[in-house]
Amino acid sequence: MSAATTAGPRVSLIVIATGRYLSFLEPLLVSARRHVVGLDRVFVLSDLRPPDDPTVQWLPWGHLPWPYPTLLRYRAISAYRRVLEQTDVLLYVDVDMLFVGTFDVSATAGLVAVRHPGFAESSRAQLPYETDVRSRAFVPPELGTVYVAGGVQGGRAGDYLDACELMAEEVQLDLDGGIVPTWHDESVWNAFCARRPPDTLLSVHHCTPEKEVGPETLLVALDKDHDHFREVPHLERARRRLLQQLQRVRAAVVRAVRPAVRVVRR
Repeated sequence: MSAATTAGPRVSLIVIATGRYLSFLEPLLVSARRHVVGLDRVFVLSDLRPPDDPTVQWLPWGHLPWPYPTLLRYRAISAYRRVLEQTDVLLYVDVDMLFVGTFDVSATAGLVAVRHPGFAESSRAQLPYETDVRSRAFVPPELGTVYVAGGVQGGRAGDYLDACELMAEEVQLDLDGGIVPTWHDESVWNAFCARRPPDTLLSVHHCTPEKEVGPETLLVALDKDHDHFREVPHLERARRRLLQQLQRVRAAVVRAVRPAVRVVRR
């Protein structure tokens, strides 16, 4: 079912798809089966039962108001440790993503993080680490040299689940103190990685915004309009947007010309 069917390490995806986001699941599954090396199972945390699929395991999890779906991600994952630790490698990905190239984390040791595409060339001073010294996600200036993406992370099952449990505790301590990190789960993950650098740091090609997709892209973070989920090809979307722009230009020209026409007729 995956990019490579071997007797190697079993790789399992974790996705959170509550509320309307469950409808984003199927395209991700199709792309993962095609491109994720060693894919064995997909764990779906959701308030709704996903479509029947022998490779998908439903882990019930309630839908929460923003920002709790992301902020409590590590609690959700930790709650199902006994189920999740039965695989070899865990990879969390946001559900509004698509794999487009061979994605191989099967041989990883320890934790895996992905360099954030928006800050790959930024100086330390430009990295958006948490600056609230009261927060457990605070990263002091002497720590951290690489800012990582929150939407793709994982590692060996035991190592990643240990990390999730620690981060869940940190988040709860912040919440008990009335503190919410600026970038929620991403701030927490970056603080963790700043103190305990991941064993594997993947390139920005493992998390590329749709508008910046190139020949080396392996995983795409989709635009917010989610046209991919409506099965509209990239060129068709571009054509539609161009037509919309032309319609606006034509309407503006008509509005500008109409007064002049009236003057001539008089």
